[in-house]
Amino acid sequence: MKIEINLPTRLPFLMIEAPLPSGGEVISEDPRQNNLAENEADLEGDWGSFWWTHQDILDDKILFFVSSLPSGKSHTYSLVRMELPGELQVTPVQLEGMYSKNLRAYSSLDTVKVKD
Repeated sequence: MKIEINLPTRLPFLMIEAPLPSGGEVISEDPRQNNLAENEADLEGDWGSFWWTHQDILDDKILFFVSSLPSGKSHTYSLVRMELPGELQVTPVQLEGMYSKNLRAYSSLDTVKVKD
């Protein structure tokens, strides 16, 4: 699962909620162990460290907490194993301000086809 955020300006104190598809299990909590990125800069961002300050992996979603996210593109990868075959709808990723109820953004709805 790849999460990409494109901001027009720097935003402070954000929470990003990335729901997992039904039947999806996160393989590793450390994205460096997933080996999905082409290079370390894809994981770390242009400024040299992970863009989130804390992440929680729950049964149905991954939460990222960010103290400051710079303008431009930021992305990360999570290795998710799908355990149920079928066509699944993926709930949109949600970005919201931790201390501002007026700051909220959503990704588009997507589908995933899982084959046996």
